[in-house]
Order: sequence, then structure tokens, then C-alpha cells
Amino acid sequence: MAENLPSPDEGQKPAVVSLPEILEWEIHVPIFRNPLILRQLGLAIGIPFGILLVVLVIVKAYNGVILVALLFLMTYVFILALYGGKYQVGFHLSSAGIKSHTLTRQAKRNRVVNWLTVVLGLFTGKFSAAGAGVLAMVGQKQNIRWSSVQKVRFFDSSRSILVRAGLGNQLALFCTHDNYSVVRMYLLAHVRESVTIKS
Repeated sequence: MAENLPSPDEGQKPAVVSLPEILEWEIHVPIFRNPLILRQLGLAIGIPFGILLVVLVIVKAYNGVILVALLFLMTYVFILALYGGKYQVGFHLSSAGIKSHTLTRQAKRNRVVNWLTVVLGLFTGKFSAAGAGVLAMVGQKQNIRWSSVQKVRFFDSSRSILVRAGLGNQLALFCTHDNYSVVRMYLLAHVRESVTIKS
């Protein structure tokens, strides 16, 4: 089967092999155990909150430090309680490009949380929170055309792939033990020669 094909060398197109026209799979990814997710969370949340904590310590606002720590703890418990600590996602790769979508059960929960965020944000006058809720609803489905891909980075140890298609437009692929090598080869066979490949 195609899953047993060896991985190509970094930055090189794979040899001509028989790859399926379409790749589809679903996966439940442990949010707090996947290195790529933790890395993205660190960039999106860790850096700004880290700076905030440093400032609070400098001005000796220790109550603020405790509040931030409690916020992180509550967020952790909330994710475990609502999502079981897992990100449930499906992927579809074809000649048109890459598509991802949050699986139905989790998507329904996300919509409830996102709508609550929007409503509460508008009600309390916190329009940035309302905007974040709207963006989160839009982000439940992603689509990237092959012609838009600029950079691909493979994380072999976690069987994850980060596809970048311009500023702020990126998509993470989480693969299974059985299909990672095929997904890797499929990507390398469809991206343009000028795309930056990293491992």
C-alpha cells in the first residue's frame, strides 16, 4: 500500500509513484501533548501573557499575577471539560488544494462558545472579544489552494505538518501513524517548485 512508501529527502520532489487522487481522514489530537499545537499556543498566548506577567512582577502587582495564573488554570480545566482535551478535525486533500474542518460534535460546541463570546462581548462593550468570537466561527473551516502555498514544514516526531500561504494564513495538518508518509509525499507532489520546504 502507499502508506509504506519511504519519505523523500528534504526539499526534493518525490519520485513518480502511485498516489491517490484524494486523501481524507479524521483525527482527535491531544491539545496539551502535541508539540505543534503547544508551539502555536505559546506564540499566540504565551508571549503576550508572558510579557504581561513580567510587567506585573516589575511593578509588584502580585494580585495580577495570581489572576493571570488562575485564568490559565480555568482555561485548562475548561478545555478538558468541554473538549476532553482533544482537537477533533478532518482533512481533505485533492488537486484543488487542502481543506480542514472541525468535526461535527466539536463544531457544535464551538459555535455555542463563539456565539456566547460575541453576545457577551457586544453586551459588555468589549468589541475586541466579540470580533474574536466572529473570527473563531470563520476559522472552523479552512481552505488553501496549492498555488497559494509558500512554505511547508514537517514535524516528523509528532506526524504534523504546517502549511503557510501568506501572512496570517496557515493550516496545520495532523496525521496518523499510518498515513503521515503518504500525506508528506502528496504535499511534495502538489506544491510549486519555489515553495520552501523544511523539516
